[in-house]
Amino acid sequence: MRIGIDASRANLKEKTGVEWYGYHLILELAKIDKKNIYRLYTWEPLRGDLAKLPDNFKSVIVPLRKFWTYTALPFELRKHPVDRLFVPSHIVPPVHPKKTITTIHDLGFRHFPKSYSKYHFLNLHVGTRLSARWASNIIVPSRDVAEDVHNYYKVPEEKVTEVPNGYDTDMFKDVTAAKVVEVMKHHGVSDPYILFIGRLEARKNVTRLLEAFYRLRDSGLFGGQLVLVGNPGIGYDEIRQMINKRKGQESVIHTGYVSNEDRAALLRGARALAFPSLFEGFGVPILEGFAADTPVLTSNRGATAEVAGDAALLVNPESVTEIHQGLERLLSDSALTKKLVARGQERLKSYSWKKTAKHVHEIITS
Repeated sequence: MRIGIDASRANLKEKTGVEWYGYHLILELAKIDKKNIYRLYTWEPLRGDLAKLPDNFKSVIVPLRKFWTYTALPFELRKHPVDRLFVPSHIVPPVHPKKTITTIHDLGFRHFPKSYSKYHFLNLHVGTRLSARWASNIIVPSRDVAEDVHNYYKVPEEKVTEVPNGYDTDMFKDVTAAKVVEVMKHHGVSDPYILFIGRLEARKNVTRLLEAFYRLRDSGLFGGQLVLVGNPGIGYDEIRQMINKRKGQESVIHTGYVSNEDRAALLRGARALAFPSLFEGFGVPILEGFAADTPVLTSNRGATAEVAGDAALLVNPESVTEIHQGLERLLSDSALTKKLVARGQERLKSYSWKKTAKHVHEIITS
């Protein structure tokens, strides 16, 4: 069987959630399936571990990056058809086999349209609507996203399969105490600190997190830093203004995008991971916090509550007071943090990229 995979996002140099999803699934599929022929479509040569896959995984470079999904990729699929197509990130090309599987990670753009440029919103809305119509199977990471797909795009329930995401089980393998200190120094971070991971935009709730953090510092209970890891998004200007207005601006560190290795070290060194997002399709940083033995605070709604279970401190993300009090508890209640860390380790047993890939493989090849 010839199976095509849109590997363009998985092959990006700077990966975030969706890109890491495709990357890890391809690596795990290569371990599972030695029989079928896979064609990995990208607009540039495969890099890193993607360039070291078994012989049944073939690199297919399709140039012309602009409007790639609607132009170059369909041309390649028409010229060299495949039996199955898997699109790990939303947009199904207009030319595709009858058996086409896509993953819809979230419909955040429908919930928070102002967090997207007009062009980005329109591209996501039209692309997702067409993908929902064209795909034979839709994979979603959580019940929350499944409900959104049904409600917004009237997709039949039998077409949608919930397959939870995983996390990188090797992420913390080489994270020594010395490595943590080295990475902290490189980014201007000092102990103690609270960590946030995600794009700095409205739906990630960074402004309320900042307000809660400043209340914490003003109370005198915590004199450390808040470290924001992630690229700026729409709404970043408001975040920057909040930081600039405060005395002691050095108490908030914005690192920008960091490598996987640096993220692991910062997670391991943090006193707490604060992830009070207003909306997520899943929430992989929650699992990474569990794997780092770092207590996690996250939202008490939707996919974040679904992923965290009883292993994180859940708060109302719209309440600055609850976020503040939650952080205060994590920093002062060692019995609670010890309990949450233990539950986090137990929770991790339900998640891995190997489990995700096995289920996805069954859908692709059935």
